[in-house]
Amino acid sequence: MKRKLALVIAVLCVAYLWIANKPAQFRAEYIAILHYLNSVNDKITIDVIVDGSCIELMPENQKFCHEVQQQMEEAGVYRLLYSNQETKHLDLIVSTSPISGSRSFVFSENGETEETQVDNLEKSIKEAKKTSNLSIHLCGKLDQKGWFECYNYDS
Repeated sequence: MKRKLALVIAVLCVAYLWIANKPAQFRAEYIAILHYLNSVNDKITIDVIVDGSCIELMPENQKFCHEVQQQMEEAGVYRLLYSNQETKHLDLIVSTSPISGSRSFVFSENGETEETQVDNLEKSIKEAKKTSNLSIHLCGKLDQKGWFECYNYDS
């Protein structure tokens, strides 16, 4: 019985790690979220919406907050960071795990990212994992103008 339980746990762990490390797929909903945020950015009073805390931070903009939260849910976005300071920047975190790191899709109006930009994200992640187990911060350009897929891991 203990062996069967151990085997089931091992299979579940392998399945979780496989799913968590799987490349994310860019979705049209991400562009829709960006368009919506850009259309209302003159009405919002803060730059960041994180983990559904928008209503607590912006009680005067409950309708806006509900709309963004609904769009995040439909698009499978775990966390959203939006800034319209000097240039528009949107970070949509679609998965996060202390074991496998986080995956996000980033829109950067000026084409800059905090993470190192690479030509092949998946290949660069594999190479980085061989040489470093401390910290990996990489982004790869997508076909959509201004969009990147990013991977972040800190041990």
